[in-house]
Amino acid sequence: MSNSPSGIPPQALQLPNLNATLGALEIGLVMSTLLLGIAWAQGYTFFSRSAKELTQEPRHVLFVV
Repeated sequence: MSNSPSGIPPQALQLPNLNATLGALEIGLVMSTLLLGIAWAQGYTFFSRSAKELTQEPRHVLFVV
């Protein structure tokens, strides 16, 4: 086995088997989408309930979101 000019063996440059990683990718995508939906729902609930008394503090919260 010869090394590549950069000193990295060719086996290190091979892509992983996608059949072994697609399930984890799908689970991660579903979980992150679920958490994003929860965050948006909390933001919507917060601003819909405090729309009458919109002061400086909720504007800062909106800026962070």
